[in-house]
Amino acid sequence: MDKLGFTLKQTMPGPDGANIFVLSPTPEAETAIVLLDKEVVAACSPELVLATPSLMFHCDDVALKREELLKAGVHVGANRKNFGL
Repeated sequence: MDKLGFTLKQTMPGPDGANIFVLSPTPEAETAIVLLDKEVVAACSPELVLATPSLMFHCDDVALKREELLKAGVHVGANRKNFGL
């Protein structure tokens, strides 16, 4: 969370004793990402398809951002030139 620059806005108890975490890019942001325990969600809502989720973010300089994330100790994927374009 800290390595990516997110703010923990809230932690609350969820079902089955699992915690729910609410993250946002800034303390003032109205948009947030809610993290839930996948196994608890599956037990509570078996009708959901819980394949690997994905999030997409935007930045002006992807190469620079990749280097910043690597320096912060974040695991990032392979460096693909032009991203297949």
